[in-house]
Amino acid sequence: MPQLTEHFSREEFACKCGCGADKVSKELVEKLELVRLMYGKPMRVTSGVRCAFHNQGEGGKKTSAHLQGEAADIAVKDCSERDLLVGFLRTQFLRMGVAKSFIHVDIQKHKTAPCLWVY
Repeated sequence: MPQLTEHFSREEFACKCGCGADKVSKELVEKLELVRLMYGKPMRVTSGVRCAFHNQGEGGKKTSAHLQGEAADIAVKDCSERDLLVGFLRTQFLRMGVAKSFIHVDIQKHKTAPCLWVY
């Protein structure tokens, strides 16, 4: 699969169910690339684009930004990594959800922003 940026490939954002859905927002990927450059280490996308079937299986909302390729969940290993990444992500994203093992970011313009929530 082709590279979208220096550090991210289309495959990383493709729906994890294997359906082939992989239409990810260029703006989302470019913002994540800027964060990756600040962070200086690899960032693992655990969820990017989701088809409706996969989104339902993940417990996602019907209005999930993942359905439009406008969201990504980034894996975090521990509290130190989470703290560091939240700081870098906040420079690029106005919408963020924080969980124990991942950080969700999205770029949906019609939703409340800035907005920070916990899972």
